[in-house]
Amino acid sequence: MPHLPSQTTILLLLCFSVLAQKAPEFVFPNFEFPDGTHLKDHSDKGVILVYGDSSCPACKKAQGHLKIRHERWKEWGFPIVYMALDSDPQDLKQNFGIPPWPLYCDGKSWDSPWVIAADIHAVPTLYVLSHNLKLRFKAENVGQMDLWLLKNKSDSN
Repeated sequence: MPHLPSQTTILLLLCFSVLAQKAPEFVFPNFEFPDGTHLKDHSDKGVILVYGDSSCPACKKAQGHLKIRHERWKEWGFPIVYMALDSDPQDLKQNFGIPPWPLYCDGKSWDSPWVIAADIHAVPTLYVLSHNLKLRFKAENVGQMDLWLLKNKSDSN
């Protein structure tokens, strides 16, 4: 009788296949934010750009996971910048509070130039950008992002 792989083995293989995906060649615009900073100002080795909406259940869950990981990611040189798709900044503040990373909301929701430029179709969406804002990896959840960063944190390209 053939030996079947365990569920853990299958899960690891799936994770590695996700990690092996190469991001398409894309350089993000150096967005200017209402506080006068630019996206590149937040980048050391790179930056984690998170798109979400405070009314989205998956985004609320991701927010909790981000709070657990943000210090470690920042120590690795990948700080978080959160782009909120909320149409009402007051709702955003009420639903998410004030996170320990930069949070930007222009109130234009899916019509925001930040959303259109990044070709966002679902939230949450997480990107790793290099120090020169080149797209390195796109994740659908915080766990995928954490695995990719663990594997690639020392690579500054």
